[in-house]
Amino acid sequence: MKVIDKIGHFKLVRDSRDFIVINELGDYSAHAHFKSETGARDCIRLINKGLLPRNEYYRKACKRLLFQHEYDRLIERNKEKYINVNKGVRR
Repeated sequence: MKVIDKIGHFKLVRDSRDFIVINELGDYSAHAHFKSETGARDCIRLINKGLLPRNEYYRKACKRLLFQHEYDRLIERNKEKYINVNKGVRR
């Protein structure tokens, strides 16, 4: 395993077949696997910005990388999606 980059308290590691993001503040279970380096970097970038990803895989990875209270804060901060219902055109 080769360390590629260290961003904040996250370490990006290249394995023989995938990329691993490790939270250095957590225990062994605080890591996530990604197939591409850009996916791993995107997940770290979203966490550092305080955004909750919309993709289900990224959400699970964020939940594994963060502590429970940090993940709960991300969920509370996330706005509810507004959908404007179009009722049709009036003549």
